Amino acid sequence: MAYKTFLGIPGFGDLIRELAGRFPDTALAHPTGVLCRGGDLSLPTLLAAYSRGIFPWFDENSPILWWSPDPRCVILPEEYHLPRRSRRTLRQKNFAITLDQAFEQVITSCGRRAQTWITPDIVESFLVLHATGFAHSVEAWLDDRLVGGLYGLALGRAFFGESMFHTESEASRACLAALIALMKERGMTLLDCQQETPHIMAQGGRLLPRQDFEQRLARALAAPEQEQQGTPKAQDAQDTQDTQDAEKSVHYRARPQDLPGAGGTASRAHDSAGWQDAAERSEARTAGRVPNILACEYADLPGQRKSLWPFLPWRTSYVFREGSWKPVNGV
Repeated sequence: MAYKTFLGIPGFGDLIRELAGRFPDTALAHPTGVLCRGGDLSLPTLLAAYSRGIFPWFDENSPILWWSPDPRCVILPEEYHLPRRSRRTLRQKNFAITLDQAFEQVITSCGRRAQTWITPDIVESFLVLHATGFAHSVEAWLDDRLVGGLYGLALGRAFFGESMFHTESEASRACLAALIALMKERGMTLLDCQQETPHIMAQGGRLLPRQDFEQRLARALAAPEQEQQGTPKAQDAQDTQDTQDAEKSVHYRARPQDLPGAGGTASRAHDSAGWQDAAERSEARTAGRVPNILACEYADLPGQRKSLWPFLPWRTSYVFREGSWKPVNGV
């Protein structure tokens, strides 16, 4: 059933929440992180699982396994940083960055490793999520060749990174930096990296105990007016204080969307001034001086559709120019 058909079902958001409640309590997960097995990879099931911070991870010869690791590797956008050497390299290579222009190529490339959990069933399911506006990819290009990319799932103010690849040094790092910039532009607060890697740790990742992760996720998925009323900036500051001693680590996956320019060419990346401008805009939004795009999208929804939050696709497209994302239209 197409997602637009789902939108017409009264109480679709409540249906997804009911499905989410069918998963076991994450506190019951095995020490390895395995929570349960079975089920399917349909759009409603995946949206329900990710809204609980639960994700599928299994090989082709296994049943579907659902995971909830403890601790959880995340990046908080405000803590992300590029190593100085990488900044220089990215300026020199001048990758072209796009959003959602080669999703199938990205997920296929991520699945080409000798040992991978990206099975044909996973690929098929994420292609559906992408077609319906929930899964996104960020791509890096060099001389019109796809040399890196990442993909993941967006719900509310959270992005769930799935995997990334590169065939050119620093290309995946360029994609992650672009994703973080887009998350800030949209007012997103949590990048779930699932499991730590040295690559993510070097860019500001941290490990959160499961309870802390789930609290942050709940706030990221709360409707904007609920977030403003129930989770003031003081709470976010306290969360940062509570977890600042946690062991750091990271993992990536992402989606920014760039549409081709008038001449059909992708826009170029990584101007350091552009990144700084994006950071300043993000700080202004955090201080309440500028409304973020995600909050504006929510405010524009008819009352009945607000009940679908956070199970709504993005309604704004973006192009990456001069080191930052530019909204080009509302969908």
